[in-house]
Amino acid sequence: MATPIWKDYAVDLGTTDGQAFTIYDASDNTGNVIYKGKAYIKPGETNATVRVNDICADYLKQLITADLSASSAVYTGDTDVPATRAFSLYVGTTRIANWVMYLNWEYKDGNIDKLNKTANDPITGRIQTGMKGPFSLLSMATSVYVTYSAGTGGGVFSYGRAPFNLFYRASGSRLTLSASNASVAYQVIPKCHRYALYYVNELGGVDVLVIEGKWTMKDSYKRDTFKQTYGNGGTIYRGEVDYHNDITRTWELHTGWLTDAEAGRMRHLLGSTLVFLCDCDDDYALHPVIITNADCPYKHRRWDGMIEYGINVELARDITRR
Repeated sequence: MATPIWKDYAVDLGTTDGQAFTIYDASDNTGNVIYKGKAYIKPGETNATVRVNDICADYLKQLITADLSASSAVYTGDTDVPATRAFSLYVGTTRIANWVMYLNWEYKDGNIDKLNKTANDPITGRIQTGMKGPFSLLSMATSVYVTYSAGTGGGVFSYGRAPFNLFYRASGSRLTLSASNASVAYQVIPKCHRYALYYVNELGGVDVLVIEGKWTMKDSYKRDTFKQTYGNGGTIYRGEVDYHNDITRTWELHTGWLTDAEAGRMRHLLGSTLVFLCDCDDDYALHPVIITNADCPYKHRRWDGMIEYGINVELARDITRR
């Protein structure tokens, strides 16, 4: 069984105060150390405990970030970054605990006890020709067969490692990805919109939203200048020099019209801490961004009329000119 990352999971390390411990990634038997630390006995308690879900959350988030970054390349296949992960905690050479966790922030109680389940919940289910359609399969199986169907093409792919995130390039009018009882389907629309957002939803899976409304990109400048002595002998001489500019790039994106059900899934995007802006006019390049919206109103057509969301994002990288 896999435990959602939001649910506190504490490991008892016994009565030694300041007990040293090590947490390993046990998924691929490589013995990768993800954390070393010491656990101290809290006032009023008799044993030292460590809450490991916070440690695992940071690790899983790093894996998903690498996964999304790689998806901008032109390829079809397994990214080899699973949505769930097995961990072990050791004191010295003694294994104290084993557990499996997945990056789920849904705050609904219950563990994954099925062999196959998808963690996709796309807002509109639409992607453009040439984009990658994500398939996030939560599987405890040792091998998985994925059926891939796009337009008139398709096939069956076998993977010896599971679970994982997959990205398949869209073509035709429909892209369907399925494995056992888990599946996700996308309506493939012509390439006519420049931007899309890839993000990790609250289920721990990767989803995508094509920006079908208007958008605005803006650069804001913070300028550093200094004054110097100059002469009036020519145009190259200047008294004030602009020597350093910090540039903040932002976008205002509009979703296009949404149904009530689609609006209800906006929480997956607006609450995400891992978001990438896909520039479909630049070979589908991915740029890390943060969402700066302060809230997520749950709109309904009956009261709000036609539903559209404005999404404000900021490039999560420094741009400097000297």
